[in-house]
Amino acid sequence: MRSKLKLKGYQFTLIAIIILFSIIINFRGEFNSDKGSNQLDTFQISEINAEELKTSPISGKISVNGNSDWINLKNAGKCTGLGTSSNPYIVKDFVIDGGNSGSCIEIRNTDVYFEIKNCTLYNSGGIWGNGGIRFGELVSNGLVINNTIYDSYNGIFIEFGTNLNISKNNIFNNSGAGIHLFNSLNNEISENIILTNNQGIILSNSSSNTISGNEVSNNVNVGITIMDKSKDNKVLGNVFNKHGGVGIDIIFSSRNEIRSNTITNNTIGIILDENSMCNEYSNNIFDGNNDDIQDNQAVCIIENPFIVEITIALGIVFISIIIATGLILKRRKSTIEVKRFKKHNKREAEENLLVEKRKNPIKLEFVETEESKE
Repeated sequence: MRSKLKLKGYQFTLIAIIILFSIIINFRGEFNSDKGSNQLDTFQISEINAEELKTSPISGKISVNGNSDWINLKNAGKCTGLGTSSNPYIVKDFVIDGGNSGSCIEIRNTDVYFEIKNCTLYNSGGIWGNGGIRFGELVSNGLVINNTIYDSYNGIFIEFGTNLNISKNNIFNNSGAGIHLFNSLNNEISENIILTNNQGIILSNSSSNTISGNEVSNNVNVGITIMDKSKDNKVLGNVFNKHGGVGIDIIFSSRNEIRSNTITNNTIGIILDENSMCNEYSNNIFDGNNDDIQDNQAVCIIENPFIVEITIALGIVFISIIIATGLILKRRKSTIEVKRFKKHNKREAEENLLVEKRKNPIKLEFVETEESKE
């Protein structure tokens, strides 16, 4: 009897262990699932970064200026690929210490296809324009994905950039902006985690960019600033959480679309200043802000999208009228001159004929006839 009880005790213990083990596995699965859903906090990012630093070698800075420099970089063993859309140049798996000067990766004046992926970049220089990655002077057709960038001035700085895709990067603890676009068009900023920077994202005189699905949290001042005549940008489905100032700040900018964002725990959710107009916001979720929206923008004046074309057409018509009028007047003047010339010549010929007649008067001869004889 005692033996049977003892056996049942072992069975109960074994079942309890199995159940406990299952709970632990499920818990870890849920934790990993959450971790993979782009919701990492600063501590978790630091852990990932530390692991990358252990397994990757420290590399020197990377600089590309012009399409031909990609070939030099490839010959140096720092990239692969051919620069085409199907086989882009790829820079990956580097750890770069900027040495507190310049940028860790700087690319200028290229329009070939390239990717920067799985790199850890930190400690850039501390002046405007420096960053973990800097794109300067007309760069296009690039993908920046799955990088970790921290302790720099800007995480990523883009100047005159077009058709760039900045996606799924961890950008934190930079003294400037996480991502700064300056004079840039048609870029996509998506699914990045941007934490504990001075500013989250800045768009300055930059238009037709799409900012979507980013987690922008715990930055010192503003989640995203759209400023200096930036227009036609779309800010869609982002999280702007826990900023010391504003979640979304629009300054001197027009026709931007702010839709389906979650804006929480900021001093002010959205500000639109009096120098802005025609910005639209809809379906945003607000919670925990001192004030959700301060809309001070000016009355929307619809701009004619074809105003430049119309102006050019009117200019062409005006110039054509001036030219045609000039030709008509010139022709008329020429006709008048011809008439005057003919009239002058005719008068001169008549005067010459009179002079000749005076010099040689016609003598009349008397012819005697029968009648005159009588």
